[in-house]
Amino acid sequence: WRAAASKTRMVLSGGRSRMGLTYKSVRWLVPEDRRARRALPCYAAAMSDWQPDTYLAFADERTRPARDLLAHVHLAAARRVYDLGCGPGNSTAVLVARFPQARVTGIDNSPAMLEAARAACPGADFAFGDLSIWLPPEQPDLLFSNATFQWVPDHLRVLEQLSGTLPTGGVLAVQMPDNLAEPSHRLMQATAGQGPWAAKLGGAAAARDVLPAV
Repeated sequence: WRAAASKTRMVLSGGRSRMGLTYKSVRWLVPEDRRARRALPCYAAAMSDWQPDTYLAFADERTRPARDLLAHVHLAAARRVYDLGCGPGNSTAVLVARFPQARVTGIDNSPAMLEAARAACPGADFAFGDLSIWLPPEQPDLLFSNATFQWVPDHLRVLEQLSGTLPTGGVLAVQMPDNLAEPSHRLMQATAGQGPWAAKLGGAAAARDVLPAV
């Protein structure tokens, strides 16, 4: 899933669980703002948990891609919305503002992020979940995820399963970075493999799947 820039976005409306079947609409879009790179390594083994305060030091930059993705979701109304990989709730708050009548639930596997999200966004529910196996307990109108599924192993299969939970007219809106080949990331990978920290960080790049070409 790759586009010409560092962020790749899919907005998929309706349809069933098989990627090869027909959907009402599938759109691949590249945002203009490439500065905000929200990395949410929920599945990075090197991390025991997140530090929400540090993460939110750049809250505006991290939230811009979520706003951009939501702008391409053409739902007039929604009753049930899930924010997959919600982090400290900044993207969840955007969903609550867009769909004030909906029940919005943020899903994450970081206890620290969920605690911060509950404090910051009382208008939503939050729950712990492993997105590699999670399925919505109630049929969703919108499954929304910004910069999370690059950390989920075999995410194409996972997204296919999630799409199968949508009703006709429902939307799976996903955006993830495709930036592992950029100079900054190549230099980070090279540095991680050198020096006294190499034993701990040398394999860190394997936490993310390389996105396959479209």
